[in-house]
Amino acid sequence: MNSPSLKTWRRAAWAVALALFGAAPAASQSPVPGRTIELPGISGRIDHMDIDLEGDRLFVAALAAGSLEVIDLFFDAERRQLYAVCGQGVVDVVRVREGDRLETGERLQTAPGARTGLFVPRLSTLFVAVPARDGAAAQIRAYPIR
Repeated sequence: MNSPSLKTWRRAAWAVALALFGAAPAASQSPVPGRTIELPGISGRIDHMDIDLEGDRLFVAALAAGSLEVIDLFFDAERRQLYAVCGQGVVDVVRVREGDRLETGERLQTAPGARTGLFVPRLSTLFVAVPARDGAAAQIRAYPIR
């Protein structure tokens, strides 16, 4: 079996980003998001989004908060899965199936505000940075991926 190209995986990452934030539905369908990602601490208008395909990050401009939210996206080629580290206390796992069909997987529990991650394929481990909160020290949590 031939390994899909990097371009195919980048397209899958873009498709997952659209699925996570709700792509525009066809005219005959009711608009229903595939998955909603909470952005804790953000209120008011979200105006712009962009994706960095090379860096596997989704950028979201939260105008009322005057902030730029960054969602780390990591692709696990061996398992054909994407991991989205978003800061709402979970990592969303999205599987890429035959024909690049996307399937929502499990959610890995992290901690509120944990929005920075690093997937190391050689170790089959997703590392997530957890900020210091409520008297607890900051942490780096390692999630073995099976």
